[in-house]
Amino acid sequence: MPKALFVSAKAAQQARGERAQDELILGEWSPFHARSRRPTLFDPDEVEYVVGVAQGVILAVHKVVADAEGKPWRAVTDSGDPDRWRVRFSGVRTLRHLEGTPSPVRWGRGQGTPVKVADASLLTDGDAAVERIDGPSGTARRAVLDQVVVTSGPDGEVTVDAPPGTTVTVRTAATTSAPPSPSRATKASGRYYTPQLLVEQTVAAVLDAMGDEVLLQGGVSLCEPALGSGAFLGEAIKQLEQRYRELGEAPEIVVTGPLVAKITERIRERLEEAVA
Repeated sequence: MPKALFVSAKAAQQARGERAQDELILGEWSPFHARSRRPTLFDPDEVEYVVGVAQGVILAVHKVVADAEGKPWRAVTDSGDPDRWRVRFSGVRTLRHLEGTPSPVRWGRGQGTPVKVADASLLTDGDAAVERIDGPSGTARRAVLDQVVVTSGPDGEVTVDAPPGTTVTVRTAATTSAPPSPSRATKASGRYYTPQLLVEQTVAAVLDAMGDEVLLQGGVSLCEPALGSGAFLGEAIKQLEQRYRELGEAPEIVVTGPLVAKITERIRERLEEAVA
């Protein structure tokens, strides 16, 4: 079973730069206990993750990977004892959402061994957990599922962090609405967009309340004081035409009024598309 090697990395906590910190966390670590001649603390071939811990907090998690020569770890001879050796791992940072969180493995008082071994599942197993992250540009949300981290920023941008070799499939759906989280520019301008699903449901609810008898009387007028992108007006025209056809009518729908000359070309195209 794959293992996670937790290492006491107090020196790495003071290292300048991520690269220097990585080198201190990845090795060198002795698999020998006290004066034993047998490597009983850990088997380097079973180690999948190397976790640097300082003061009970995870500094970094490294996935053990093969180096340029295809070796995931190297044995370094102990200068004080030629029969013993230390292990220097090759790895890349991963599971960054764990950085700064309490370590599930801790050292008790008097425990001088700088390494501890646990099942790798201790790091990677678990259901999706969503957390809010407050930053200078707004609040982001982050969801963690096993080794995959999905972050939704305050501007609607989505970032996926996954281990090497992971296949990520992204499916997008066409929508006329803007991202649910307004950006700074949107807040400053006061322009907000209603999600298309809400537009459709709102228009349908209004027409249901009117009833078919009102529609058959003719002369239905539409007014959208806050025209915006024309989403409600266009959807209303579209649903009205559909309902008239279901009632066996062929109405003539005309878009007129003083606002027509002022609306943008984009809105004009949307209204013409709805009528067509």
